[in-house]
Amino acid sequence: QIAARIPMTETKILKTSFKDIPDSHPFAEDIRMANQKKWLMPNPQSGAFEPERPVTREELIALLNHTASHTSVSKNSDIAPFADAADRPTANGLHWARDRKITELLTGGDKIDPTATVSHEELAAVLFQYNAEVQLTGMNEAAGSRFRDVLGAGTLHRYVAWAGANDIVLDASGVFNPTAPTICMELTRFICRYKLQNLLFADFSYVS
Repeated sequence: QIAARIPMTETKILKTSFKDIPDSHPFAEDIRMANQKKWLMPNPQSGAFEPERPVTREELIALLNHTASHTSVSKNSDIAPFADAADRPTANGLHWARDRKITELLTGGDKIDPTATVSHEELAAVLFQYNAEVQLTGMNEAAGSRFRDVLGAGTLHRYVAWAGANDIVLDASGVFNPTAPTICMELTRFICRYKLQNLLFADFSYVS
C-alpha cells in the first residue's frame, strides 16, 4: 500500500524552547513542529538545538533506534557488532541497525566510523532502509531524480529519487546537494517530511 500524500501545512506552534532558534529562522516551523512532537535531537548537555551542527552516523542511528522503541538486536542474529563502535554509548543501536541492514549502504565492512558526518544522500539511503526493514510501509519509488544535481546512475541516487518522490526534500529549489553534510536543521526537515508521508512513524525524542 502506497502511503497517502499528507498536506505539508499544520497548525502553527507558537514557540520553541530553543534560544538559538529565533522566529525568523528559515527552518523555524520545522523545528517548532518537531519540538512539539518530540522528533528532535538537541544537544543533551546544553539543551540547545545547534541548527548548523553536522549530524554524525551514530547520532542518526541512535535517533532511529529510539523510534523503534529501543528495539534490541535479534537473539538469533549472526551479525557481529561494528569493530570500531564496541565502546561507544551508541554501540547497541549501531549493532541493531547493522542487524537490520539499515547501515549497509553506509559501509560494506565491519567498521562504520561512528563519528563521521552523514551526507544528504546517505541520509536518504538510511531512511529508505529504515522504512523498508523496520517501518515496513510502502512509499513511492521513482525511476529518475527530480533534482538537477542528482542525475545518472550514482550508487545512492535510487534513494535520493525515492526521497524526492515522497517529498522528503529540503526545499523546492530542485537542488539536493547529495554529498553535502547533513546538519541538524536539515535532518529536522527530512524527519518532518518523512513523518507527514508515513502515519505509522511513532513520536520520539532523542536519547544519547
